[in-house]
Amino acid sequence: MSNAIRALVLGLSTLIPAYRGVSYADDILNVKPRAEVTQNANKNEEKEKLRKYAVENRYSPSITYLVRNPNQYVVDSKDLEIARGEPNTYFSLGIGQNPSTINALKDDKLMKQVKKYFLEHMDTDFSIGLSQNDFPIDEDVQKACRKKLDVSEVVGAEYFLTKKPSWKVADEDRKLARGNHNTGFARGLVQNEGYIPKGQPVPEIDKEIARKDPQSDFATVLSDKEGFLPDEKDITVTMDDKQGQDGLSNIQTGYSWNAAKKIKVEAKHIKVAINNVDSMWADGIAANASWKDINEEHRKVARENPESMYSEALVDNINFVPNENDKKFAKDHPETLYSRCIEKWLTVNISAEQFDSEVLKSKTPVLVDFWAPWCGPCRKVSPLVEEIGEEYAGKIKVVKINIDTYPELANQYELEGIPTLLFFNNGAVVNRIVGVVPKSDIVSSVESIIQHK
Repeated sequence: MSNAIRALVLGLSTLIPAYRGVSYADDILNVKPRAEVTQNANKNEEKEKLRKYAVENRYSPSITYLVRNPNQYVVDSKDLEIARGEPNTYFSLGIGQNPSTINALKDDKLMKQVKKYFLEHMDTDFSIGLSQNDFPIDEDVQKACRKKLDVSEVVGAEYFLTKKPSWKVADEDRKLARGNHNTGFARGLVQNEGYIPKGQPVPEIDKEIARKDPQSDFATVLSDKEGFLPDEKDITVTMDDKQGQDGLSNIQTGYSWNAAKKIKVEAKHIKVAINNVDSMWADGIAANASWKDINEEHRKVARENPESMYSEALVDNINFVPNENDKKFAKDHPETLYSRCIEKWLTVNISAEQFDSEVLKSKTPVLVDFWAPWCGPCRKVSPLVEEIGEEYAGKIKVVKINIDTYPELANQYELEGIPTLLFFNNGAVVNRIVGVVPKSDIVSSVESIIQHK
C-alpha cells in the first residue's frame, strides 16, 4: 500500500481542510476557466479583476491554489478584510496560506487586527491557513491554543501550530496533551519533534495512553515515533481483533500498523495476520523485513485473498521472491491486486540475463538499485527508489538487482558497498550513489539525467 493511501486510511490527510458542506468532486466540475494571470495581475485594475474572479469562485477548491501562490496573487489589506468577513471559504484558506500575507502583516495596525481575529476564531479556514503559514507563534498565541484545545472533527489552528518546530514544547504542553489526548492540540503536539526528542524512547506514560485508546490519532502518531519500541503490552493491544460498539477493532488502527512494522516477527504474529488479512496489522507484518521465511503456506493465503492488504504488502517485503506458483497465479488471474503486484515485482527485479536489454539498450534513462535481503540500509533506500520510479514514470526506468543472486554484476561495476544506485543513460553509467541518502539527493540525480538526456 502506498504511503499516500495509508495516510488516507489512517485519516491523517489534513493539508487542506475541506470546506464545510462543499464537495470537491461536485465543485471542481463546475469551476470557470482560471483567469489569465499577467505580469500586472497584482496592480490596480488587473488585481481587481483577479480578486473579483477569486471571490466569485470562493467556494471552488481550485481558488485555494490560485490565491495562495505569491507569484500569481499578492495579498493586500483588502484581501485580508474579505477573508475575515467570510472566513470559511477556499478563498480565505488560500489567503491565509499565501506567504505574501506575512509580508502584508508587517504593518503593525493590520497585524493587530488580524491577530485579534485569529485569537478569537481559531476554527475558521482563514485561521487554519494562517497557522499553516509563518504566522508568528508568541506567548499570546500559545496561551490561546492551550486554552482552546479542540474536540471537533475539523481541527482548528492549534493543531497546525503545535506541530511547528517554532513551538518549543514545554512540560505544561506535555501535561495538557496527555490529559486531553483526543484534542487537536494534542494531535498536533505529539507530532512536534520536540515532544519526544530524537534519540529518546517514548515514555511509558505516553504508551499507556495509547494502549487505553489505541484507535486515537494520539496513539497512531506516537507509535510512528522513532523512539516507540513496542513491548508485549503494546503487541497484545494492537493484535486485538474484537470489534467495539463502533464496529472498529484495534487491529485495524494505525497504532497496530506501526507496531507491526517494528517488531521482530514471530509465528504468533503471522497467525494473527493471516486470520485478519485485511487489517492494518496484516499489512505491517507482511511487509516487515524481519519476516524472512515466507513459505508456500504464507503465499497460498495471499493467492486465496488476492485483493487483501496482506497480499499487497507481502510482495513489498524485501525477502519476497515470487515462486512458480505465484507466477502461474499471476498469469491465470491478471486482474487481481496480488497478480499486478507480482507483475510489477518481475518488471522491477530483473535478472543478469535481462540487464543488457532492460538497462544497457534502454532508450529511457535507468536507475539501478543494487541491494541484498540482509542489507539493513537497503531497506531504507529501496522504498525511496520505488517512489521515485512511480513519480517519474515514463521519464526514467527503475530496476533492482539482488547481488546475492547476481554477484557478477556487482563485480562488473566494482561496487564498494550496498545499497548502490547506478544511473545509466544510453548504456553508460553517468552517476553513482553509495549508501543511505535523502530522497532529495536521488531526485537531483534523476532530474539532472532527464535534463541532459
